[in-house]
Amino acid sequence: MPQYIILFKAEASKEQIQSCKDQLVANGGQVTRDFDDLMKGFAADVPDQYVSSLQNFSPDSPIEYIAITLELT
Repeated sequence: MPQYIILFKAEASKEQIQSCKDQLVANGGQVTRDFDDLMKGFAADVPDQYVSSLQNFSPDSPIEYIAITLELT
């Protein structure tokens, strides 16, 4: 599964972020790291079939940015 970093808008509530995490897990993903100390966001393993729904977020979504992480070899 590819890993993504999901960052949230400054005004996103803890409940909105937790809801996104819950939806991700319900769709077969796994949160691998929380960035609570640095910013509002987390890293997660995201199933291919769920990636498009994450990337097609609406303007009123709490999500600000989604990026795939790259493995360095």
